[in-house]
Amino acid sequence: MVDVLDVLNTVLTSNRPSEEMFATVCCLWVGADRRSVTVALAGHPPPLLASGGKVEVVELAAGPALGIIEQGYPWEADTLEVGDGWTLLCYTDGLIEGLRAPDSVERFGIEALSEAAARLLDGQASADALLDGLLGVVREANGQDLSDDVAMLCLTTSQQLGPARERGVMTGQRSSEPDGSEAVQQLGLSPDASSVTLARRFIRQFATDHSLDGEVLERLVLVGTELVTNAVLHARTALVLTLELSPDRVRVSVKDRSSAPAVLGQQPPEALSGRGLAMVSAVSREWGVDPAGVGKRVWAEIDRLPRPPSHRRQAAQPALVIPSPEDP
Repeated sequence: MVDVLDVLNTVLTSNRPSEEMFATVCCLWVGADRRSVTVALAGHPPPLLASGGKVEVVELAAGPALGIIEQGYPWEADTLEVGDGWTLLCYTDGLIEGLRAPDSVERFGIEALSEAAARLLDGQASADALLDGLLGVVREANGQDLSDDVAMLCLTTSQQLGPARERGVMTGQRSSEPDGSEAVQQLGLSPDASSVTLARRFIRQFATDHSLDGEVLERLVLVGTELVTNAVLHARTALVLTLELSPDRVRVSVKDRSSAPAVLGQQPPEALSGRGLAMVSAVSREWGVDPAGVGKRVWAEIDRLPRPPSHRRQAAQPALVIPSPEDP
């Protein structure tokens, strides 16, 4: 497993524009039964493990960051036996290198982060709420925005965290439309990055309420979040996310107030963005774009029961395109 770090180290040292460039890495391998997690660290802070009602800093073997040593280094991996209900929090050092108080010279540190995580989990925080809460605690302690960038990853089993808490505006529990819809729910969203998190929570709650799980749930979350992300980045207007449940399908649509069309573009293999609508097309039963007042409605449909790929239909109409290379 640790061969991955050796390969990444070789790639970095061979292609970096400056010898001063390095990268810290935390690699995780989750066992097929989800009761064990193998972790390898390269210059990265140790993750936090929440299990059995407590949060602890995981003590692991750690090697240097990638790019520090050009020749092969014997990175090590440790396996954690985590049981059934657990949460693992990975984060960059920007989260713990702020100040413990605005007028302090002491760093926030891993122990304080562990204590903050324990308080949030005691309150039955969802995964999204845990990440939002930790970032808020650290920023408040620092007294201002953090000087370093922050990235966090929360990996959890469904038994460990509490239910998501909605902060959006939800309307329309039941549809009276003649199209056979069993239920319709809507969420009003603003054109900022936080809307993607709210949309994901909203979709998962809708799926829970209507017993949608497995592949159907994962496709629904992927399609919904990609449509919202695309609208946030390109429409930049107020949005309405709508979920419509029918006997054989779920329709996801995002309405915006922008006249700019939506495009299914072709991206080169090395592109880091621009594949959002392509993923929507790949996993949807069908999708398309309809005019809606001054704006448009981009929609996609997911089968309630997974179908073989050969049964999946193409888009009901040619997709319109936003003329931007940054289309997600």
